[in-house]
Amino acid sequence: MPLAPPRHAPPLYVSATFNLYLNYDGNGGKFGATSVAETDSDTVNSSVYTSVDTANALHLVVLNKKLYRDGQPQFQIAGSTIYPSAQVYAFDANSSALTLRAPAALTNNRFSYTLSPLTAAIFSYRRPRPTRRFCSSSSRMSWAGRSIPVRSAALARR
Repeated sequence: MPLAPPRHAPPLYVSATFNLYLNYDGNGGKFGATSVAETDSDTVNSSVYTSVDTANALHLVVLNKKLYRDGQPQFQIAGSTIYPSAQVYAFDANSSALTLRAPAALTNNRFSYTLSPLTAAIFSYRRPRPTRRFCSSSSRMSWAGRSIPVRSAALARR
């Protein structure tokens, strides 16, 4: 027996939750398809889900489950990639609108961020672009770990 279509549009917070994972920025930004291990030391008051996408951007969905108090989780990202900051989109108990919030600035892949009660947020970390410098004396160009011989001056990755 086929299911009947819903009689009412889904509640606003259900839509906001789907958008948090599937279109957080209104331009198709989404939680990655590859899960990444994480640890959460306070699962009673928070939940954390992590992933990477096909561009190797790291995404964290963080829930502050506290009813009346702000949460200020402390984050540390392991690995060799150093992230300078993250874009943050969130909705909370006051509104189901998914909005761009203040960016999360990192120092040595560590940061803390204040989340109001009953907030769901996604932190999106884009990989930093490679630093390029003009190198006139080199006869090889290095890019993404590969060394390529060249006949003239080249741009080389640091």
